[in-house]
Amino acid sequence: MRRLLFLLLFLMTGFATQVWADAPEIIYSQPGGVLRIYNRMGKMVTENETGVISTSDQEGTMSIVFASDSVVYIQDPVSGYTMSGAWVKGQLSADGTLITVPLGQYIDYTRSFDMAYQLQMLNYDTAKKTYVVDETTTEVTYTLTSDTTIVLNGTSDQHILGLIFRTFGNPLGAAIGQDFMYLNYLWIGEGDYGSAYTLMDIQAQQPPSDMPTRQYYATSAEYDGAAYYPYSGTVRVGEDGTDVWVQGISRLLPSAWIKGKMQEDGKIVFPTGQFMGTIEGIALFFHGAALTADNNFYIKDAELTFDGEEYVTYDFLFVTTSATSLQYVNFYMGETFSPERDAALDVVDVETETYTLSYQEYNSNNQLVSGSRKVQLGLIDGEAYIQGIWAGLPETWVKGRIEGETITFDMPQYLGTYTDDDTTYPIYFTAFNGQTGQMLRQLTFAYDEASGQLSEASSPISIGINKTGYLSVQDYYTPVLTRDKADGVERMRNGENEKMRTYYRLDGRPASQQPQRGMYIRDGKKVLIR
Repeated sequence: MRRLLFLLLFLMTGFATQVWADAPEIIYSQPGGVLRIYNRMGKMVTENETGVISTSDQEGTMSIVFASDSVVYIQDPVSGYTMSGAWVKGQLSADGTLITVPLGQYIDYTRSFDMAYQLQMLNYDTAKKTYVVDETTTEVTYTLTSDTTIVLNGTSDQHILGLIFRTFGNPLGAAIGQDFMYLNYLWIGEGDYGSAYTLMDIQAQQPPSDMPTRQYYATSAEYDGAAYYPYSGTVRVGEDGTDVWVQGISRLLPSAWIKGKMQEDGKIVFPTGQFMGTIEGIALFFHGAALTADNNFYIKDAELTFDGEEYVTYDFLFVTTSATSLQYVNFYMGETFSPERDAALDVVDVETETYTLSYQEYNSNNQLVSGSRKVQLGLIDGEAYIQGIWAGLPETWVKGRIEGETITFDMPQYLGTYTDDDTTYPIYFTAFNGQTGQMLRQLTFAYDEASGQLSEASSPISIGINKTGYLSVQDYYTPVLTRDKADGVERMRNGENEKMRTYYRLDGRPASQQPQRGMYIRDGKKVLIR
């Protein structure tokens, strides 16, 4: 019951990384060093909500980092509690055969209740019919019996390595922090004994320790099996000859690396099926993927291109539980690595005229209809500026360049953020081939200087939450921009500028006809048609 209660508290408040000044120090991020992942063996004991203690086999994996100066870090030292992914610190003996870990280290903490989990050795108390802290033991040791096997020393069913509650009484004096002081030093209901750890046959990719790296900002759109989200994080990229390494390609395993190879044509190919690491003892793998003509995924090596500033992939990037199939945990619709965070275009001192943006788009019945709205367009020093290219962010600007009888817009362009249903999305001005799904780096209009009209766009305009343009397309239309009459009489709109309701496939392409059974995107959200 105690463990169930505390678990609920953690779920309600979240795992805090911003803690009180006097809160316990916890290592949540993977330390630097050589990472090795081991399969767990041995026994675990658990206490259920009624106080009944049972024994079962340990499962999953345990990660160990061997750092410099013989320092060792062990992740999730107790097999039954792997929720936080925290690390405890130990020391490797001079002969490399013994790891010593001081007890009393913390592996999780919740700020709201000022409560934590602490690593301890525990003895079984027959009178209390539970495990209690062994106050005579201050450290736990592990013996490296070979290059591939480690064993936990000095444990039995009467003497386990486990976790206890530590409650400190909320520093702000909140009553709820005091309500759980009775849990202090009590066993949480998880512990191990007879543990052995065997090195896995496959190990996560690890770059050379002296390889220099550069930080980039990653932008993508993520699907976790239930919903789509904008994704923004940081990655590190390093090179060692023709080997290219990327760390943090998925938010699930921010410390994991994948390895690619630079090709003669400049593309970087990342082999599919790479082992990335584990979460809560579950092995995860990296796969590249693309879509067939009939909208089914197939596995392929992922390809990145580098234009001297950004890395871009238009492949789908999967994180899976299988080395050979797409049994995914989540996936990303392409990904872009930029050296700086995106910033919306800030335009000042540009004289503009009112233009009518006329367009054709598909309505909720998948019928092609016409619409129009007003935008502002300004021309100065060979450059063109349009304000209001997307109705959802009417104050934002995009920038193009005048080249004779054409105006060209480089893609993608960041517009800003948009909030819908309490979720804030980054919004990009993009373009792609609606037939093939191929992303376009430029959008070109024919420009008639006499009339000022922009027409014959090289592709439809697309507005999405991802720089690669895939997924959650908010708008998709064929544009023509016409200067309003000089008499200032505003022309009537040809139709209501309704929110885009086209059905899209998972790769961002519009469905060519009324969708059949399957999964689609509409209004930026997942739609299942049965």
